Amino acid sequence: MANEYSQYGELVFKEVIVSSHDNRKSDTWFLTGIFLMRQSLELWLKALICRICNRKLDIQKNFEDSCHNLLKLFLSYNQRNEIYLSN
Repeated sequence: MANEYSQYGELVFKEVIVSSHDNRKSDTWFLTGIFLMRQSLELWLKALICRICNRKLDIQKNFEDSCHNLLKLFLSYNQRNEIYLSN
């Protein structure tokens, strides 16, 4: 799902760029693209957390503590010292 959100976000951004002076698209579609890309990042981070947490209770606590905060999700993942992501 994270890949699909990212791909559709990219398609939305490309359409906004191609439309150049179409204010309707620039004003409304751009925010949709931002949402799709942000959602993609959230799903990727949550998937990475699921890779390193072995118990359902740990995963649930992690998600409850972080909610939809990307920084908290990233820090939670980063604390585990897994090197799946590079700097």
